[in-house]
Amino acid sequence: QECGLLVGVMGGGVSLPERLPLELCKELAGDRFNIDLFNERKGEDDCISREEWSLIVQMYQDQGAAAAPPQLANEDEPVEDTITAYVAACLSMSEEELSDAAAQVRRAVEARENRLKTEAAAAAKNSDYSQSFSGSAADTKAEKDFGKMLGGDEGDGQQLAKFKDPELEPVVTPDDSPQYAQVRQAGQWIKALGAAGCYIYVHSLTHETLSLKPEDFGEDEAEAGAQEEDDGVLRCTPATLLDEIDRAVSEEKLTPLVIDTTGEDVMKTFFSYKGMVADISGLGLPLAAQRKAKIKPRDVMESARKTAVNAIKAGSTLALYLGEINGDISFQTLCKKDVLPFEIFQEAGKRMLTPPFPAPRCAKMFRDEDKEQGQVTFRDKFMMVVVSTLPVKEAMSELSKNLPMEHFKPMAISKD
Repeated sequence: QECGLLVGVMGGGVSLPERLPLELCKELAGDRFNIDLFNERKGEDDCISREEWSLIVQMYQDQGAAAAPPQLANEDEPVEDTITAYVAACLSMSEEELSDAAAQVRRAVEARENRLKTEAAAAAKNSDYSQSFSGSAADTKAEKDFGKMLGGDEGDGQQLAKFKDPELEPVVTPDDSPQYAQVRQAGQWIKALGAAGCYIYVHSLTHETLSLKPEDFGEDEAEAGAQEEDDGVLRCTPATLLDEIDRAVSEEKLTPLVIDTTGEDVMKTFFSYKGMVADISGLGLPLAAQRKAKIKPRDVMESARKTAVNAIKAGSTLALYLGEINGDISFQTLCKKDVLPFEIFQEAGKRMLTPPFPAPRCAKMFRDEDKEQGQVTFRDKFMMVVVSTLPVKEAMSELSKNLPMEHFKPMAISKD
């Protein structure tokens, strides 16, 4: 028995509406549509749920069908059929689903551009691009190759870099669908900083990428984008965060301030496995709560000192976990030179490893029991990140009251 409602749009970054009406199911299933199966599964609103649709797909797979349900990127399916099904799904989306699709595209664009930026930096380094304006033939070729990388694989550099991402497929143009204008109107333009350092505009539904501001880029969208871009906080996903941390430390000589907006303490958990966590978040509790929990600032900072020293000796990443600590905490008072010096907030903590002679700044943090045969030891790979779980705006305003923000690289991490 063949499943009559074979999914036409699954995966590829496309979100189906919560309720699928008859016409959409016909559009997706094409000549394989089965009205009896639809009537069996539909509700009082003459629609079937997205969950029912998934169950039908699963049923098809369980029955041992020769081929899996076609995906948007399936090369065996005609492109025009793929786009027709995709357009139908877009025009059936609710406001919430349209908003979710836009957020998903924004994350995908940021990940893509960060990836391209990293690749471009690597290409520049390999070709010594920073020294390539001497006019030699080899340097000129390197310059052109670098330009092509940012402008596309070939051509005159007018089009933006090509990067296949299932969440940014398919690309719908006026030539692809008679309903192009409707899809473009239903979605929104997303403004993002491109890998080449210039702003680009990506449509949340058509997935078109433009280097010039489109005529229908609304003022509301522009203001919303500007608000996010002007707060000085780099938006990251788990896929891009580690590269940005490495860039901040190695290239910019700044201390990463990671603002964890996941609501799940993702960064604390990560660094507990991939580094060492000095948790001083208890100092952010009200005094009454601190007394009840028997939290003493001196004990908290001494524990942080021990963790920092161990990280310095091992060459590990130290994550100073602030939790929801705000501007009421005086770090200048807490950070004593022989405990956790205020200088540790500079250069991702690496300033504490200098000067090499006669003794590094971190030497005052070491107790006799911390030393190796009476000597202060450290490894160059040591670095520090600061983790806050305050909302982005609050973190930037509150922490600037008592922390040296000029030495920080703020970046917010959200879920993929």
